Amino acid sequence: MHDVRAAHLCGVLRRLADDGLVVLADRGDLGAGHGILTPSKGQNKPERRKQINSEHTRWRSTGRARQR
Repeated sequence: MHDVRAAHLCGVLRRLADDGLVVLADRGDLGAGHGILTPSKGQNKPERRKQINSEHTRWRSTGRARQR
């Protein structure tokens, strides 16, 4: 079972959303639901979309998590 699906079935995503937290997921989770942020797909994205995708990737990386 996919990790986001398991988190949804267990109620984890609803609890996070109720607490005002968001989940940063990868492109494969596009459309997973409220409170789950995914990077944009596709080519020829505007520069701002590319910047947002880069920030998203940085926040999801394990190196960034260890720095906090």
